[in-house]
Amino acid sequence: MKKGLKIFLFIVLGLVVLIGAGFMIKTDYKVERSIVINAPKTDVTDNVKSYKIRQEWSPWRKYDTNMKVTFEGTDGEVGSKSMWEGNEDVGKGYQELVAVSDDKIEEKVVFIEPWEGQSPSWFTFEEVDNGTKVTWGFKGESPIILGLFMDMDKMIGDMYDDGLKDLKTLTETGKIVP
Repeated sequence: MKKGLKIFLFIVLGLVVLIGAGFMIKTDYKVERSIVINAPKTDVTDNVKSYKIRQEWSPWRKYDTNMKVTFEGTDGEVGSKSMWEGNEDVGKGYQELVAVSDDKIEEKVVFIEPWEGQSPSWFTFEEVDNGTKVTWGFKGESPIILGLFMDMDKMIGDMYDDGLKDLKTLTETGKIVP
């Protein structure tokens, strides 16, 4: 009986150590999705760099239709920000444009709730035969234990796919080109 109790305690201790280490060890992830939009590159970049226009195709608007969004700075220029506060599905945070060119837009995404963190996000633009190929990317790190339960590529990637499809539809129909 004593030997069985020792084995049980070692197993429990081992599980506690593994779970604890899982919360401390970070794992990197990178998510990218692309779509070709049948429109000039300038139309596509204008519809991406403007945080106000982005509200029309952002996938997160579907998760909280009452989300509060405010803006700072000159929309579409480096230093402009979009701050959001919503339900538990979208949380609270902001994104800030850190670089804008004809071929790439870079931004910093800061999460305040439900967790704190910061991650880079980007869009690249490439002229192709049928229009403009836009790629939306995001990278970050999470505790390894979350990686066991969440597939960041699928979760965020599916949202990016939805947003890019809406961007494509709205840009191709001319509904949101400034």
